[in-house]
Amino acid sequence: MPTAKVSRRLALLGGLSAAAFAVAPRAHAALPLTPDERITAAIEEIKAAFWEKWPDAPLRIMDVDNIKDGMAIILSHVETDKPGDVRHERKGLARRTKGGVS
Repeated sequence: MPTAKVSRRLALLGGLSAAAFAVAPRAHAALPLTPDERITAAIEEIKAAFWEKWPDAPLRIMDVDNIKDGMAIILSHVETDKPGDVRHERKGLARRTKGGVS
C-alpha cells in the first residue's frame, strides 16, 4: 500500500481533517505513534480492507491489553452477526489501571 494512503488514514484517525492533512501531510507523518495508536490504526485498516473486499462484512474485534502481554482477535462473518455490525471490545488489566490505555 502506498505510504500516502497509510499516512492519510493515520492522520484521519488522529483527528486531523482531510483539509488540514492536504496542507501539511509531512508534518503529521513525522509524529511518532504510540504502540496503542498503531494497534488502533491497524484495526481500522483491517476493517477498511474487509469492507472493500466484502461490503457490509460483520466484524467482531477483541483487543486485549494485559500490561505485559496482549492480543487482538478479529473475526468476520460470524453466523449470528448482521451485515455491517461491528462489535469492538477493548479489555484487559492495562485498561483498568491508572495510566493505562482507555
